[in-house]
Amino acid sequence: MEIKNIAQLSSEFIWQDSVGLITKSLGTAGGSRKIYVNTDYVPPKAYSTKYHSHSQQEEFFLILSGTGTLRLQDKEWAVKQGDFFAKPAGQNIAHTFYNSSDDILVILDVGKFET
Repeated sequence: MEIKNIAQLSSEFIWQDSVGLITKSLGTAGGSRKIYVNTDYVPPKAYSTKYHSHSQQEEFFLILSGTGTLRLQDKEWAVKQGDFFAKPAGQNIAHTFYNSSDDILVILDVGKFET
């Protein structure tokens, strides 16, 4: 086991799409096998992911910086730094974030790997 730093994360643990969404897989980089811990960087006017749900996956989200909109079960909620919520497994709760601001929306995303 070793201490890692997010600013020095190896590129094998960083994913980026053509829109500019960046996901840093901190849990995997740190050696986690049962849970994932990601930081998602959502550029302005972009979605964090497609609107989706998981049948077996519990998740926890914390807004680290920025503002945006959370779409959760066809309702929309304004979110800002410090806001958080958990999504229990087995509930098929559909979700996505939209960055409605001009700054990067940074989200801590923690969950259990689906088996």
